[in-house]
Amino acid sequence: MLAFLFSIPVLAPLRGLYRRKRRTFRWATLCVTPYFVVGLTEVISDPSARNWSAAMLIAGLLWFAALVAYLRVTNE
Repeated sequence: MLAFLFSIPVLAPLRGLYRRKRRTFRWATLCVTPYFVVGLTEVISDPSARNWSAAMLIAGLLWFAALVAYLRVTNE
């Protein structure tokens, strides 16, 4: 159940990202927030889950950077 809940922010903008709609790329940056918050919280608070949460944090930051980079490259 938890995996399904974590996949919703990824799946929500998928259709617009596939069609390369700039508007979707803009609001998809907001979908990174839950991953960033959970990853940062777990890195700080739970030493046993530090590897998993660090991977989530890094993936979220890379996803955000890729979205912003696409928006800058395709500036209209």
